[in-house]
Amino acid sequence: MLVLMGYAMGTVNAHGFMSSPAARNSAWRFGFDTTPNYNDNELFCGGREVLHNKNGGHCGVCGDEWSLPQPRPHERGGEFGRGIITANYNQGQVIPVTIQLSANHKVS
Repeated sequence: MLVLMGYAMGTVNAHGFMSSPAARNSAWRFGFDTTPNYNDNELFCGGREVLHNKNGGHCGVCGDEWSLPQPRPHERGGEFGRGIITANYNQGQVIPVTIQLSANHKVS
């Protein structure tokens, strides 16, 4: 079963963002006083070619392109990493997470 899941995950090609809890790249969509990121559904490490051919499979912690200067835009101290807390939870708490897919690119 894990092998099948791994295969299916390897063929995903989509755009999206985490809406609950609101991720720092999308917090502006939900009324938080953050810089709007109109490309908040494109945190994919710079794209497949950049990720593998330019950066040797390395990806920034928050999905930014690895080769960008630090702090990268979505990391703490970057343009979108301003320390805005969008939700609070207790240690060990199970939390609901909602992901919004904004584009699904079919993979053959």
